[in-house]
Amino acid sequence: SKVLELFLQRTQSWRSGEDKSQQAQPVIHSMVVDHLLSTPRLHGLLDVMVSNSNAVAWAEILQLRANKSRMAAELLWRYHQQRGQVRPEWAQLQRLVETTQFYSLKDRIRYLRLSQERKSGADERNTLALRLSSAEKLQLPLFHELQEVASETSHEERRMAAKKCCHDLNQLQSIRELFEVAGDFGLGHLQLAIAGFSGAKMAHDVVATLWVSLLFPRTESLYSEKQAPSSPRELFPLLMLRPHQEFFLSKQEVAPAKPIARPEPKLLRWRMLTFLRELREVAPDNHTLWEARCVGTLLEFSNCLWLQNCSPEAPQSPGFGREGDASAGSPLINETCLWVATEVLSQEPFNMSLADLVTFYAEMISNLHVWHKQLQEIVPAYLRAKPWLWPSEEDVHLHLSQVATVVLAGWLREAERLCNSSGFEKEKAEHHFAQVWRRSADGLLAGLYLRLNGSKHATAQRLLVEVLRLEKSCRLLLEQVVYLGPET
Repeated sequence: SKVLELFLQRTQSWRSGEDKSQQAQPVIHSMVVDHLLSTPRLHGLLDVMVSNSNAVAWAEILQLRANKSRMAAELLWRYHQQRGQVRPEWAQLQRLVETTQFYSLKDRIRYLRLSQERKSGADERNTLALRLSSAEKLQLPLFHELQEVASETSHEERRMAAKKCCHDLNQLQSIRELFEVAGDFGLGHLQLAIAGFSGAKMAHDVVATLWVSLLFPRTESLYSEKQAPSSPRELFPLLMLRPHQEFFLSKQEVAPAKPIARPEPKLLRWRMLTFLRELREVAPDNHTLWEARCVGTLLEFSNCLWLQNCSPEAPQSPGFGREGDASAGSPLINETCLWVATEVLSQEPFNMSLADLVTFYAEMISNLHVWHKQLQEIVPAYLRAKPWLWPSEEDVHLHLSQVATVVLAGWLREAERLCNSSGFEKEKAEHHFAQVWRRSADGLLAGLYLRLNGSKHATAQRLLVEVLRLEKSCRLLLEQVVYLGPET
């Protein structure tokens, strides 16, 4: 480097024929820099020269080559950084992010992060933070998904389309473009994440369509051909058949998880809770995406469907078969039925209290005939053609009856505890208990009694006993309530 430095210093006056101005670069300097840029093993030497030598107008000579050479573009950025030239450094980082050549998506993410660290203005930092989050949490996972598709050999047309999209995704894309690409390939989990991240307010039917596309993709799954044609895991391919445990966080780069040999009743719960936890990382809790009625209803139907088909004694599962379980020793409540209420709806972002859950399930059960028929109609034809045991309305009612019974029992215990307290809390609890009773609990218990009493299923008969006990206990508590409040 010392020899090269001396040579460059002695040739500073070698200007080209007609242009002898001080601004013109000596031809020999341009030749030397071009040679160093074109020889990878000399890049280290060039880096040292840019950092330490003043014999060349590095900013000018590198700027002329930055659009054609990745090394020149990066050296120009480091040149400004080492000399504390904040504005030119930040401008060059932006050019590195936006240029259409040379760089992968990971490179652009790195430059975005550096840009955010070096920008002092709050508004500009927030803008860069949003772009960085979009690239890391949405575009990078989408890129990984399409890399999986591009490696397929069985679907040439889909493989080529994914390969082209991967090329395009090496450049930063808008939220709208990411949403459209995810939709084109049936990646409903990413569409939900992108929609939530966008912050756009969505109509109820759009929200419902997005959640349905997660559990029941409109097109044949990208992964279904890798499994046995009748595996219950194909019921929810985006949850069960993807090769990664993570859904759309940058952690997805870790090695793929080993597939679970046999579907288990708790598998859907585990996968769905993982998805919801990650979704909350990109979709704010106040987004219209988190519509409790839509999410809760769809998850309860899906859980019922899963439990009917994942039992080793396929296709029946205790407590859900059409012939009745007839096992006197079976527990009253199948615990795998409860996770939607206890681990989803009662937690953030829904935060339903026990009283809220009573009202919610009362409404869900009362409208069962309507939404059950609608769900059956929108399930894609390729899934309906599989040898699944689709839950009848009676199956779903039995499933929801178990959940509602547990919710009612919890609500009653809480009400008894509060109504037996003292002071203002007691009066408030009595008033609230009476309101919930009139609004939903009374009708829910009556409806459960009528339908369970007409069923010959053994689980229904055992639940009926519990329903009668709960109704009696509720009425005893009502007799103790001094102030019933106005009719509402």
